[in-house]
Amino acid sequence: MNESFEIRGDELNDFLAFLTDLEARPRPEIERVLALREKPSLRDYQDLEDWHKASEQFVLTHSGAAFRKLTEKYGDNFAKKFKNNLALNCEYVALAIEDQELYGTWPAPGFAKRIGIILRRAKMHDLSRQFELAHNDLVVEWRAEPTKGGMQ
Repeated sequence: MNESFEIRGDELNDFLAFLTDLEARPRPEIERVLALREKPSLRDYQDLEDWHKASEQFVLTHSGAAFRKLTEKYGDNFAKKFKNNLALNCEYVALAIEDQELYGTWPAPGFAKRIGIILRRAKMHDLSRQFELAHNDLVVEWRAEPTKGGMQ
């Protein structure tokens, strides 16, 4: 299944705009993202309602909202139906990075890997590598350790 295919000019322009946006984003604040991933403890809250809100937020740390949003937009099995759709994969990656900022969700790598596959099949190896670097720079790994030089 190594067939190549072409990416239309408008698709490429949209991807390049997406890539430019990724590269321009500031690196995430690792400590803040990791703090969002911490399970809330009842003893840290004086108000049960505040603890309940924090617990609901914590659920989004594990599930995020990206997959649900795209399922609502495109229907069940959208990931399989559109696996070779560059724009949809970019949309998911953008939402997953947003989820990380909002909820601390770890952006699962599947959709980002699909983007790389699509680009390499279109013989755009340099763009694939450029995307991979930009994406990886924005992802805080689940058990990331803060370092002076950035993420590990």
